[in-house]
Amino acid sequence: MFENEYRVKTGDGGFRWILSRGKVIERDASGRALLIIGFYTDISDKKNTEIISIRQQAALQVLNEITSLPVSDVEEQLKRALLLATKFLGVTRSGISDIRKQEYRLRVSVDVQEKKSSPSLLSLENNYCSLVMALEKCFAEDNIGQSVHCRHPAFLKEGYESYIGAPIHILGVNQGTLFFTAPKSRGRQFDQLEIDFVQLLARWASAVIDRAQRDEEKKIIIERFKKLSEHLPGFLYQFQLKPDGSTFYPYASPGISSIYGVTAEEVSESAETLMEKIHPDDLGWIAETVSYSATNLTPWVATVRVNNPNRGMLWTHVQSIPEKLEDGSVLWHGYVSDITSLKNAEIKLERSNVMHQAILDAASVSIITTDTNGIIKTFNRGAEIMLGYKADEVVDKKTPTIFHLPVEMEAKAVALSKDFGVAISPGIELFVLKAKKGIDDENEWTYLRKSGDRIPVALTVSALRNKFGDINGYLSIARDISELKRIDKLKNEFVSTVSHELRTPLTSISGALGIVNNGLAGQLPEPVKNLVSIAHNNSLRLIYLVNDLLDMEKLLAGKMNFNFQLHSIKDITQKSIEANAAFAQQFNVIYELDTNAIDTKVNVDAQRLQQVITNFLSNAAKFSPENSKVMIDIQPYQGRVRVKVVDKGAGIPEEFRDRIFQKFSQADSSDSRQKGGTGLGLAICKEMIEHMEGSIGFQSVVGEGSEFYFDLPIALEPLSEASVLPKKKSILVVEDDQEFSAYVKLLFEQKGFVVDQAFNGNQAFDCLEEKKYDLISLDLILPDMNGIEILKDIRSREESLGQLHNPLPVVIISVDPEQGKTKLTESLQSGKGIYWIKKPMVEGEPFLTVDYALMLFAENKVRIT
Repeated sequence: MFENEYRVKTGDGGFRWILSRGKVIERDASGRALLIIGFYTDISDKKNTEIISIRQQAALQVLNEITSLPVSDVEEQLKRALLLATKFLGVTRSGISDIRKQEYRLRVSVDVQEKKSSPSLLSLENNYCSLVMALEKCFAEDNIGQSVHCRHPAFLKEGYESYIGAPIHILGVNQGTLFFTAPKSRGRQFDQLEIDFVQLLARWASAVIDRAQRDEEKKIIIERFKKLSEHLPGFLYQFQLKPDGSTFYPYASPGISSIYGVTAEEVSESAETLMEKIHPDDLGWIAETVSYSATNLTPWVATVRVNNPNRGMLWTHVQSIPEKLEDGSVLWHGYVSDITSLKNAEIKLERSNVMHQAILDAASVSIITTDTNGIIKTFNRGAEIMLGYKADEVVDKKTPTIFHLPVEMEAKAVALSKDFGVAISPGIELFVLKAKKGIDDENEWTYLRKSGDRIPVALTVSALRNKFGDINGYLSIARDISELKRIDKLKNEFVSTVSHELRTPLTSISGALGIVNNGLAGQLPEPVKNLVSIAHNNSLRLIYLVNDLLDMEKLLAGKMNFNFQLHSIKDITQKSIEANAAFAQQFNVIYELDTNAIDTKVNVDAQRLQQVITNFLSNAAKFSPENSKVMIDIQPYQGRVRVKVVDKGAGIPEEFRDRIFQKFSQADSSDSRQKGGTGLGLAICKEMIEHMEGSIGFQSVVGEGSEFYFDLPIALEPLSEASVLPKKKSILVVEDDQEFSAYVKLLFEQKGFVVDQAFNGNQAFDCLEEKKYDLISLDLILPDMNGIEILKDIRSREESLGQLHNPLPVVIISVDPEQGKTKLTESLQSGKGIYWIKKPMVEGEPFLTVDYALMLFAENKVRIT
């Protein structure tokens, strides 16, 4: 009999297990078999079951061996596990990856062929692990080159045929893969046993890694806590009070020695040595408050003085939470901090505050500080004297708005809203807006005293910032400028009087000296002629000074006439250059107009504009080095035309620049002697340019030169004829509500009108007697008369002069225009020249109405007298 098991190859290329049984029936003389009888049995299913059982046992044995590895180092434990599993699966390489986003990093890897290891940091898309991450489950393929994944970047790059991998989950999140791979196919696909094996191993590896990470995190936290406690400016502690009254410190961080001069070991059984270091005056209340905290289980917080044997007396802050223990003890968990430097600074600050307050109280100016909400926090003695309030009446109760007139605040709010393009309400915001933006803010205001009296002040507001640059309040300093106002008025009156009184005799003196100097009165000896020449030159300087003073006085008083006409800006500039060329030759300087200078029409007073350009040119010549060139250019600038004069002189000192357009301003007092000049030229230029609706400015670099310029509107349409009157139209606002009158005045002034105010009928009549107006804004209800009476008087005078065909425009602002029109119809023969605006006013409506009224009135140039 015989019995054998073996595999046979089938027609489809596969293999089947066969059991062959039989016996020899006949043999020859030599014993060789001649006839055998037997049969074959297909035992493939049975054999496969046996093989699966054997492999399952092998897998369990491998898993059991892996979980029993006696290794404390996690990486070494994972490597040994990978090695056992790699041999079981019949592959050559294995590893565990850590994947964050698209970044792939090997935690640990094994290669049984000991080839050079792959880089630890790779792109996920170039690795088969990307398939595992995408599926979020096990992926297995033994013949990748013949599969749907044959174009995968990993196969194209390395050509590995066999791969099986499963996800690694850390804290429930897929953070990597466990994988096994080989460069060649194993000849069979991974079966379910192998897939289950890899998945179980992945769970084990996940648990190992998760535990290792948790242990590492705990270790890091403990180490950090240790370092923290060692470097704290104090110490952490546990203080225990036993039922028998004894005390000790179960735990104290190393910082205890720096504060109390004892070690944690010295107080671990008894706190007596530590208590000896506490200031004797503090022991009594400490015992009482600790007892209360123990009884009521309330936090114990205190400031304690300590006599440190090495550092002297220290201030400490103690903060702790009590806990009741099962044995009846109370355990406080707390922290003691060294606040000595803070306490000393606090004491020093208190002394400093006393001194600062004394300084503040001694100051003659008003000094007020507020928080960011505008609530007053400091109100010095100067503020009390100036405003009539006591500090305790306003500190922490009021904002500085109570010291200001509502009319001024509303006007300022409108102006700031226009400047910054945002709506500003008339509250604390309008005082701090510029300070918030880091802009210097000094303005004249009218302070309202508690008594109701008014004081003109120069108010400066600035932001208070902490060391990080954040705003934590505002400082306002106000100076009473009543006396300055009075002195300025006296000065202006003096300048005006002296100028007028000097002009006539100076003209005569200069003329007479000029005749004598030119030899028209006969020849003079040379020494006498030199003296006469000196006298003549200085008389001319005096005349220039007087003329400048008169021009400035006229400009400020609004009495200087401007003859506005359309002119070529280039022609005016060229004429000014030609007129001043001889003056420049005295300094060996020449003027040159840029060849690219443009030309356009401007609506200006040619004589006044030429005076401005002459001032620019003469200054440039005087302050330019010899044999140099002063360049003049005309170019468009932001919708306007800019004329600029550029020199190569010494430049303007930084400290003088903010005063350059002020009256009597010169960079150096010696300039007036060396270069000549009154210090009024640029101030006059500024006023003239602004009267012509322009703006003026300069740029300068010390040592390189200066550029002075002015910008003017480009005239788009020609005027019908020249006007010998000031360009700005004048309006009389007749309104008894002073706040509304101020609002209307501000609106019209922003549009370039000159506005006068009358608050009752009699004031209106006075204004009409003293001045001619282009238009009247009228309120019908006045305290002393009806507005219709004013209208009747105006029309009566126009009728006597034959001007009713073109009456003075009157704009009536009324809550009920229809009712007002009815009343007017009953009192006046004609409503011609009367225009209505309804309250509340719609934005832009006042200007449309006024522009229309003035246009009709301008068709006939007759004015009422």
